[in-house]
Amino acid sequence: MVLTREQVEARIAGERAYQDRRWGDLSANPHATYGWLKILDNCVGKAEVHIDARQADWALDDIRKATAVAAACLEQHRGKRPDIGNPDETDFSDLDQLPADMRDMLVAALRHSFNGRERTVLDCVVRVFELGSAGLLMFGCPPREEG
Repeated sequence: MVLTREQVEARIAGERAYQDRRWGDLSANPHATYGWLKILDNCVGKAEVHIDARQADWALDDIRKATAVAAACLEQHRGKRPDIGNPDETDFSDLDQLPADMRDMLVAALRHSFNGRERTVLDCVVRVFELGSAGLLMFGCPPREEG
């Protein structure tokens, strides 16, 4: 299922709204960038597990969550989220590679975090958002199911 940019934006916005209801909005529950990286690591890790288990729909669900977490981090620390990623500017050709590419960016972000390079950390989070949103454009994405 290929989605339009508007559909991907709506999926990310729906996930962000759910996260705000579940955990509190950014003003009530802010995190340092390292805290956001830990949450992202958890979401991407779950996507990797689902890829290994050949559960593509579950993996895409986790990628939607990770992309929305990256958006929240950037909204808090940069004041806005970036544009949806361009699939033509990615190196992955199938869903199996997407979580690994997101993981590579998280590892780089953590390395920069330990060296106190906040701006570079956020640049890596932008790339996680771009990769996740480009993947959702390419492979589809289930909407957030309430419940």
